[in-house]
Amino acid sequence: MGPSLLCPVGNRKPNVPIQMSNFGRPVAGLCSTWSRAQTVIGFLANIFRQVHWIVGITAPAPGTNDRKFVFIWLAVIGFVILWVGFVLYLMLYVF
Repeated sequence: MGPSLLCPVGNRKPNVPIQMSNFGRPVAGLCSTWSRAQTVIGFLANIFRQVHWIVGITAPAPGTNDRKFVFIWLAVIGFVILWVGFVLYLMLYVF
């Protein structure tokens, strides 16, 4: 089983005991909200945390508000792309 199939702590279905496989890992299918989207959000959050580490600013701890953290970063990147496009448009057609 890959890490994308395992449930993170706290995302189990209520009143369902954790079943362990022969390898000591939780059996897949016990998660209530674990999906590919959360895997992608977690992947992007790790990338953006590395950017925070390189720049030297703090980032939220892994597993806390990953979705909000990633969407804020994507909004900032989108805004920068729009701003650069607007400035290039002005430079080409105004000057």
